[in-house]
Amino acid sequence: MEDIHIGKIIKEQVDLSPLSVSEIAEKLSCKRQNVYDIFKRKSIDTDLLIRLSKILNYDFLANVYMARNKSLGTRVQFSMEITDGEVTEITATQARTKSAKSAKNAKPIRILVKEK
Repeated sequence: MEDIHIGKIIKEQVDLSPLSVSEIAEKLSCKRQNVYDIFKRKSIDTDLLIRLSKILNYDFLANVYMARNKSLGTRVQFSMEITDGEVTEITATQARTKSAKSAKNAKPIRILVKEK
């Protein structure tokens, strides 16, 4: 299984973003050092990852974790429901690809995002 270092991937997206680390820290309501600490993390809290996805306009769930499952012969499709600019629900549908040894029916998995 491919080892994902999410902090490095976040750093890559920050480098591609027009936003500075200071601007990202301001949007996260934290200090610049906290953003640099995120770059060192191998794993991350889902809520923080969703917030970073919105700030950087990059869907880490679909673009990073979907690619990981692709190597396992599994396809995962993520969709986000956004209401008034806030993510209210994430749905992940997982299905075996044709190349996988056993075919299973797709089963949606819903992640409800709590309001703060």
